[in-house]
Parts: sequence; structure tokens; C-alpha cells
Amino acid sequence: MISKHTPPDQKKGLKIMIYLMQNCEECIARMYVVPQMHFENGEYLTLASQFIRQWLNNGDDGHGLNNVEEVYKYLREKKDLLIQYHMVDENVQNLFGFPVWTNYQFETGVDLTSPESASYVEMAMKNVEKMQQGKYDPCWMSLQVRDKGV
Repeated sequence: MISKHTPPDQKKGLKIMIYLMQNCEECIARMYVVPQMHFENGEYLTLASQFIRQWLNNGDDGHGLNNVEEVYKYLREKKDLLIQYHMVDENVQNLFGFPVWTNYQFETGVDLTSPESASYVEMAMKNVEKMQQGKYDPCWMSLQVRDKGV
């Protein structure tokens, strides 16, 4: 992948991708054979965005992503390169539609009380309501919504 003939700028991006691939399960790595994007829930997300979202949204490993806290810290250090090489998404939502970050501000997250977040929050609340009614499936699979008493 990286050789002495690889341009220096390209080496930086490839090193980041190699690091990310080393921290995800093979099934996830295969989704990123085209190195930048993966289609999920109507959006394309980069692998870097997947790791960042996993940490900010869930605070733990999961969905085939490992060592997410460590990877998140690494990606924060590489933020300028990620933006420069289009390896991170500008705006990302969770599966319900709540914004996780906007304008590349993944190190601070989103202020859900801000005016620019209002439309995201409104849409997300509608999605939560639809899910409770069994009419919304953010994961494209059959979800069982259980009553807490069951």
C-alpha cells in the first residue's frame, strides 16, 4: 500500500486509514474497500466519522469498531488532516437523527439548544415517536419496542 514512491501527502491519509482498519472487525473493513465512504441510514459516512460517532454517541466499542476511545483521541489529533483529505464528515447525526456534531466540531459536540440545532432536534423527536409506534427503523431491521414493564 505505502511504498517509497507514494507521495508524502498521500502517505499521511493512508497511514490514518491503516490505523482505522486495524481497529475494526473484518466485516467493517470490507465495507471500506472504497477507502472513504460507507452508506448507512441514507447517508455516506467515512470510517473516521464512524469511530468518532461511536465514541460520542455510545462511549464504548461496538458495531465492529474496537478501541474507539483511543481511536477518537488519535483522530482529534489528526483533525486538520482528516478535513484536508475529506476523511471526516462535516455534520453527523445518530441513527435517530440527533446531531452528534456539526461544522467538523467533533471535539466539542453539538449544543442541542442552539437555533441551528432546532430543526435536527425536531426531526429526531419525530423519529423517536415513530419508533415507539413501530413505524421507524433506523437500522433497517425489525426492532422490537418493549414496554419497560415487560
